[in-house]
Amino acid sequence: MANLCSFVSKLVTINSVLMINCHYLFLKCLEMEEKALITEAMNEGALNEQTFRSLVLDIEGLHLSGKLINQNSDVDAFVIVNMLVSPPFQVPINLNSTVKDVKIFLGEKLKRDPKSFRLIYSGNELRVKSRTDQGYRLQTLLECGVKFGSRLQAIISISKYAGACTIGELGVDAHGNSTGRESDLGLSGGFVGLNVTVLCLYKEKIFDHAEKALIEMGFEVVLWEGKVPSTIELQNALLTASQLWIVSTNQDMITPDHIQIIKNYHQRGGALYLWGDNDPFNIAVNTVIASVLPGIYLCENYEAQKYLNYQFENINTSGFSSHPIFTGIQKLYEGYTIARFRGTNPRLKYIMYSSEGQPALGVCDDNFNGCGRIAVDVGFTRLYCNWDDAGTAKFVKNIAAWLMGMDQDWM
Repeated sequence: MANLCSFVSKLVTINSVLMINCHYLFLKCLEMEEKALITEAMNEGALNEQTFRSLVLDIEGLHLSGKLINQNSDVDAFVIVNMLVSPPFQVPINLNSTVKDVKIFLGEKLKRDPKSFRLIYSGNELRVKSRTDQGYRLQTLLECGVKFGSRLQAIISISKYAGACTIGELGVDAHGNSTGRESDLGLSGGFVGLNVTVLCLYKEKIFDHAEKALIEMGFEVVLWEGKVPSTIELQNALLTASQLWIVSTNQDMITPDHIQIIKNYHQRGGALYLWGDNDPFNIAVNTVIASVLPGIYLCENYEAQKYLNYQFENINTSGFSSHPIFTGIQKLYEGYTIARFRGTNPRLKYIMYSSEGQPALGVCDDNFNGCGRIAVDVGFTRLYCNWDDAGTAKFVKNIAAWLMGMDQDWM
């Protein structure tokens, strides 16, 4: 019994830290030795299954229940599922279940969108679908390398209010933007284990606020400021990057070799956030835009310094309409000086317009040939001018969450 008590104490400590810090849900398969201890305690009458559940419930307000069944073996193992649900339930998941099955199961039990969950095994993100020569197919847990008796980590990363500019249940700030838990598209801590690589090429140090915002979301930030990394450094960084952000400058610092590395990264599913501003500070980013969105470029100069408002109807004048990027945002500072879009590309959709009625934010989410998402922004001055003003921190976090494309990893 001493061993059992030690195990329960260890479990509760782990759960406490993770649930407080990162909105985690844990699925942990017990070792056979631990199952034997529980069975022995039950046989002796010292513990029953409901008592064991209640022990965790009383301390954390969570439930312990369910089983993970390996169809290829006659051995069952208990599963600890930390969920804000009652009553206990059986877990109908086995190694031949798809990643999609697991997410749907979690969504049903927690009344969440199944696409809002990340599933992680041994530090690796489990994707719903895998790409083949014939297209896409669903992946099973077994195909993802999951082994019987191992731990799956499930993290809620996306807010239940995704896409709602107005969230009536939450409070608001002085600008009418929503405040409180889940008022951002991406949940704090929900992206732990992922990184954003940033080339902030502008000569001054302007990325501090955005870096802090990304870290709050759980991202690691790999940052180069005022310089371009070597091609080897960039290529190595992009092997593990979940997205690449480029903040432009007035020099053509990105070589053709860098461009090819970035293009390859994008074509294998890497997301891009490309920031320009007033001329001549579009030079660097325009070379990247030309490689992934031919026909589009940024130019000119507009002294903005105004607020953009949520527009209920689809818009092609000042403001923005409903989109996950504007979750919880009613009013947004547009930047100090901003550029204008020129040219056309059928992949690019404009979802925000400046105070002069010009496109200010363009996005691609068509999953074209397996490419990652793209956001092109005309105002990087928003990163350091009036950061604490209307909506900027929330906007930056929302962009990062949207670029992950979790809703695209589905079929």
